[in-house]
Amino acid sequence: MPRSPRHSSRRSQIEREIARVVRPSQELPVLDREIWPDGTEVVWLASPFPSERKPVVPVRLLKDFRVDWVDLAALTGTQHRATRHGVDKYEVPQQTTRDPADLPLVLHASSGKNYVADGHHRLVAAYLRGEPRARVRIVEIGDLDR
Repeated sequence: MPRSPRHSSRRSQIEREIARVVRPSQELPVLDREIWPDGTEVVWLASPFPSERKPVVPVRLLKDFRVDWVDLAALTGTQHRATRHGVDKYEVPQQTTRDPADLPLVLHASSGKNYVADGHHRLVAAYLRGEPRARVRIVEIGDLDR
């Protein structure tokens, strides 16, 4: 007997929830190490999010956003790596801010993808803390994703 779309949707929702709970979130692989001109040792960690090129979005669209929660498992990164010191700055959860400009920026495309446009280190830190979702600014970009 074929499954109804509702049953299939519920099953994939459950699978995503299980993946969020059991995924390893203690450490990310180190991709590279370098010494910057100021003597700082920089450790590059692999991003936990699948990575794609960020869509080109007209600046005027970035001003029209809403604040909401997104599942970290549903994000598509626009960087394939993050610096350990950048992530460590957000090791302790930040107090809830009233200023939306302090929140990460996510571009939501009509294809359903959520691209991280700003705040990659903050979102990686939330991932490493085991948080299933994060509060972000969301900009609807329609079909500009490709």
